[in-house]
Amino acid sequence: IVLSEPFFQEIIKHPVPLHMEAIATLRQSPLGLDLYMWLTHRVIWLKETQRITWKGLQEQVGSEYGDTRNFKKKVKAQLGRIMLMWTDLKLDQCPGGFILKLSPPHVSPKLISLG
Repeated sequence: IVLSEPFFQEIIKHPVPLHMEAIATLRQSPLGLDLYMWLTHRVIWLKETQRITWKGLQEQVGSEYGDTRNFKKKVKAQLGRIMLMWTDLKLDQCPGGFILKLSPPHVSPKLISLG
């Protein structure tokens, strides 16, 4: 993979820290990895509670699932796994999706080292 210089600089300026144990735990589930990375990015930039619809989330990370009901079932299972590792992640179910609340990042910004 070759990154353009502007893209590389953007990554360096705005890193999204991922917990390597979470990555290892979720490595057998592409959906789980996608959700974990999506949530990690979303939580870092979240300024207020946000409602996430199943359909909207499916359009972002689950396009291969034709049926939203099946997608929802699989996402709920993966969210359960993620929340076992990321105990400070604040999610509440609501009709048609879930509420993502302000939560601390899974990896403390104080632990990020850009070498």
